[in-house]
Amino acid sequence: FQSGGAMLTSLIVGPDGVVYGSSAHPMHFFGYDPAADKLTDLGPINRVGGGNFCAMAVQGKSVAAASYSNGIFHVYDTTRTFNGGFGNDPNPREVAEWHRDICRPRACLAHPNGEDVMMAGFAGYGLCGGGLGIYNLKTEQATLIDHEHLIPNQSTIALVALPDGRVVGGTSIATPGGGHALAKEAVVYILDWKTKQVVFQVAPQAGAAEVPSLVLGPDSLVYGLAGGRLFAFDPAQRKLVRNDVDLSEYGSIVRPGMVLGPDKMIYGAMTGAIVKIAPGSCAVTKVADAPMGITAGPVLKDGRFYFASRASLWSYEPGVKP
Repeated sequence: FQSGGAMLTSLIVGPDGVVYGSSAHPMHFFGYDPAADKLTDLGPINRVGGGNFCAMAVQGKSVAAASYSNGIFHVYDTTRTFNGGFGNDPNPREVAEWHRDICRPRACLAHPNGEDVMMAGFAGYGLCGGGLGIYNLKTEQATLIDHEHLIPNQSTIALVALPDGRVVGGTSIATPGGGHALAKEAVVYILDWKTKQVVFQVAPQAGAAEVPSLVLGPDSLVYGLAGGRLFAFDPAQRKLVRNDVDLSEYGSIVRPGMVLGPDKMIYGAMTGAIVKIAPGSCAVTKVADAPMGITAGPVLKDGRFYFASRASLWSYEPGVKP
């Protein structure tokens, strides 16, 4: 039978300028070349099957992708022929697997050192608390930091890097694999990159269950959402600057959901609209309604935003109709 298609769950702009994405249940990898206006179904990924690439990041010439449900970290070399990870010379290749600790990934990040990539998310079925996996593209060393050495009984679902190499994470207290939640509220934390230790944490919104999106602003503040409210966190002073801007009228944030635009404004993809956030004042402006709904994205390429609405890839250029 014919259907509306498999839902798209993650997007990334590759180093080759192609907008890559993943569908889920079943999983296919695809690429859209804006220059050629060409959409290509690249096909399934070995050992992912009915899962998906939950999150992706770009480091150098490679796209790093974290997959559900085996917690596999994949690295796709965009300068070589894509073959779905099959055969004796797979591309993408599997570089790490953390089935128990990161069964359901939610975040992927390229470290500013140019060598490391990270994935994080929820633990396996029936478990509480997810880990943070790190892979070095140069040394090919994989390292796992379990939840007990991050934020006990919580899972990291948002990541952003600071210019000095520290990493800021946002957590969730949820246990979507059927475990029993033990934590009371989500936090934002700072991870010292040299020691791989959490050196600070704070709950950005009392009682909020998760921090699903983070972005580094041009003013060196980290902006995010918790409990439907926008917050601003100063990692230098280790304090919250704002946490009182309600965005719930626009729906809920999609993940990762926030991106810094070329105009130094922060753009957020909510389920019902695209909004623009002014760093500092935190003034919010609705840029465009999304009557079709937004379910993944956004990513930015040449001033145009790309996002997913269920099984379809959409784009929007500010000032121009989608």
